[in-house]
Amino acid sequence: MSPALEQFFAMSGYGTYVWSSFALALGIVLLNVWLAKRSLADAERDARRRLDMARESVP
Repeated sequence: MSPALEQFFAMSGYGTYVWSSFALALGIVLLNVWLAKRSLADAERDARRRLDMARESVP
């Protein structure tokens, strides 16, 4: 790796804090997206179930 690139990633000694913060933030964003998709799928499944139940109860 070139010295300039190493210096960039080291960030004057703060690289560990900076890159771990970026990694944590990215993890939280990905978790948020995953949880939102899962919640939407659960809501759609529940809505389909309720609709099916309503259709069955209509004579």
